[in-house]
Amino acid sequence: EQGLRIVAQRRVQLTKEHTRFGGAGWRGLSRGMGSQILRIGVGGCTQVTAYDCAKSVIAHRQWSFPDERIPQALCALFAAVAVVVVATPTDVIASRMYVVWLHGGNASLSTIAWLVVAQDINDGQLYTGIMDCVSKIVRIEGLSALWKGSVPRFARTAPHTVLTFVLFERARSIVLDLGSEAPEKR
Repeated sequence: EQGLRIVAQRRVQLTKEHTRFGGAGWRGLSRGMGSQILRIGVGGCTQVTAYDCAKSVIAHRQWSFPDERIPQALCALFAAVAVVVVATPTDVIASRMYVVWLHGGNASLSTIAWLVVAQDINDGQLYTGIMDCVSKIVRIEGLSALWKGSVPRFARTAPHTVLTFVLFERARSIVLDLGSEAPEKR
């Protein structure tokens, strides 16, 4: 019984901490939202557009496949590559800004070390915004740093994208088949 009481007290304490948004109110809750919106918007738009473009190329060239799921999977793989190339920089930026926010403006020792060398910490804040984050990453680590983690991201994105679009195409064909049936056959 005492153990349950301790667990309940801890939950109440955590709930109070979370409802205050770290004491920063609405501003604390919405911190980092801009980089997340950018990341999600770019990724979603790229994925759907790349898939549709790849489908159009296959249809235009009239390639034939023994199973309709093969071109769907190939188009989805193309979309996954496009998402990784286009959206990984926004993911890196969002991650950097989120990690800095979690640590109250402090980052890892290696990050602080290169910023101190560059004399680039503004009033204890590593980044003043998205563009400041991008410029510091590119200036200090190089342009390729924006694509850190591309291989693991592809390993995570490719299966998800293939399943999403193959299942989407299957659901679409079922709905279209149901819609094309005559009323007397239903």
